[in-house]
Amino acid sequence: MKYDCNLCGKGKAVSKVRNCYGTELGICGYCYGVVAKGIIVEEPQVNEPLLIIEVEDMESVPTVRYKGEKVEGKIDVSYSWETSDAFNRGSHKVHIKHFDKDQNSVKTLGIERLSIPAHPNL
Repeated sequence: MKYDCNLCGKGKAVSKVRNCYGTELGICGYCYGVVAKGIIVEEPQVNEPLLIIEVEDMESVPTVRYKGEKVEGKIDVSYSWETSDAFNRGSHKVHIKHFDKDQNSVKTLGIERLSIPAHPNL
């Protein structure tokens, strides 16, 4: 069963399961809200981005936010993502070196993680 999502109005909610009351629930293909026959059941959780890097121009210091917190005293900032196949599986590499005034030392935030999104046909 497919029906319009009343949460965003842009997507079609595709029936996936029935809850314990027998109500057919769907997930909007656009906003991922959980809906029942077009009625909002659960709004999607809005997660803050893990990493934001903004560059105003080529002469400016980038603004970096990690888990919502602004990183101060930046010394070195690098981020890369590289795909490994046609399904956009790949690896993220984050390296942020910064000076921590509270501890009077240089700290490094380094993350390297393989991302494996679900196959679109599963």
